[in-house]
Amino acid sequence: MEKAPKLRFDRVNMVFGRPNQPPVQVLKSISFDVGEGEFVCLLGPSGCGKSTILNIAAGLIEPSAGTVTASSRIVAGPGRDRGVVFQEYALFPWLTVRENVVLGAKSGTGKVDRVKVDHFLKVTGMYEHRDKYPKELSGGMKQRAAIARTLANDPEIILMDEPFGALDPYTREALQDQLVEIWSASRKTVLFVTHSVEEAAYLAGAVILLKAHPGELKAVIKNDVAWPRERASEELIGIERAIRRAERT
Repeated sequence: MEKAPKLRFDRVNMVFGRPNQPPVQVLKSISFDVGEGEFVCLLGPSGCGKSTILNIAAGLIEPSAGTVTASSRIVAGPGRDRGVVFQEYALFPWLTVRENVVLGAKSGTGKVDRVKVDHFLKVTGMYEHRDKYPKELSGGMKQRAAIARTLANDPEIILMDEPFGALDPYTREALQDQLVEIWSASRKTVLFVTHSVEEAAYLAGAVILLKAHPGELKAVIKNDVAWPRERASEELIGIERAIRRAERT
């Protein structure tokens, strides 16, 4: 029996109403599957609805039509089975790094697994900075703390909205490598939004390419390049070329 996908979009439309203006269709008939343990990137130009897709998957907004399922359950709102990492870090400035991560680790009873908190602080390289406040951290450190908080919640699916987009190239590549290590160890299901062809080719096992106005699925590019991957390898350059060819068609 074929295993159900971990995340499924089935003919999803999204229309936003505007006062005294015609409504705007942002997504049109979006359908795709993400299998358990897969790392999938959403790639496309501004206005193609990448972040809208992520927000729908997170249960933050409802689609105008179509269905979204996570672990075979209809997505009807946010849930602990899905964790979100935003580009803006979303850390509480009055809490230390450790206190921010503790928020993610609280169970439904309010209890905190402090061993788990310390584990993910160490995994993300933030343990030695655990008592610092967000204002004392660099952008890369803030994002590491945000990732640690999401991991501490132990979600089945991790949704990432251009988490490294605001970082310098050196820090971005370092965090990409760290994310790959975390994903390889945990095999969580990841849906990752990016506007970078190079980032998508390096991280993803599949790249979902979107076109804009309205956002529609344009192509799916499979990436079977084995890990560990080298950014300058002919294999990855070939994937980048395949993505760019699909963009032009």
